[in-house]
Amino acid sequence: MWISAVGAAQASEQLVKELQLAAHNHRRLCEESERLHREQMQREKARTEEQFNADEELFRHEMKHITELSRRDSVRDLTRHASQQAYFYILINALLANSIGQIVSQLNLSPSAKAGSLVAISIITPFGFACIIVSIALSLELRRRVAEYNVTNVLKQYRCGRVHPTFESYYACHGASIELWATRTLRGGASLTFVAGACFGHSLYVEGFGNAFAGSMFCLFCGLIALLFLVGEVLYDRVQYGAQKRPQ
Repeated sequence: MWISAVGAAQASEQLVKELQLAAHNHRRLCEESERLHREQMQREKARTEEQFNADEELFRHEMKHITELSRRDSVRDLTRHASQQAYFYILINALLANSIGQIVSQLNLSPSAKAGSLVAISIITPFGFACIIVSIALSLELRRRVAEYNVTNVLKQYRCGRVHPTFESYYACHGASIELWATRTLRGGASLTFVAGACFGHSLYVEGFGNAFAGSMFCLFCGLIALLFLVGEVLYDRVQYGAQKRPQ
């Protein structure tokens, strides 16, 4: 009996030790699994952050590239518009020069014509032709300066010694004044062409048809058109914008 009790006690003690060892091993296994899980989560987090940063950097690069392409397209549209406007001035001046040439070539009035009309035509046509030549020269210079703008290099230093990051600032510095005087000389040449045509038409009506009233009405009509060429833009601005400043 005593031997059986001792054996049972030893067996019980051995069982407790095995249970404790099993619990200890299980706890260590759980801790190791938890440590491995934390390390794996940290690696996944670092990999996710790295991928996110790479995607964000790629997105920023793509957006910057798209923005730059959009800027270049808009600048090319502006330069194309300015160049076409200058070319339009050249075409109008060519038509006006042809009109003055037609007036001069058909100026075959008889000696009975009024000397005043001949003097007026001989004075007006050179000034009108000079305005047309100046307007053509300014239009060609405007096209050349527009073509000088560098779309790709926004940090280029131009002849004024300044950097123009936008085409608007470049055009305000290098093209606006030329466009203004090209327009003014165009309007002046057109007005003088109409006045010369009015004088020629008046002489033709009076001499050819003997109708001074028709000649006077023709002069009045041409004079109104010439006046509209000179002050039409100012009147339009007054009607459209009133006392406010015209937007650029």
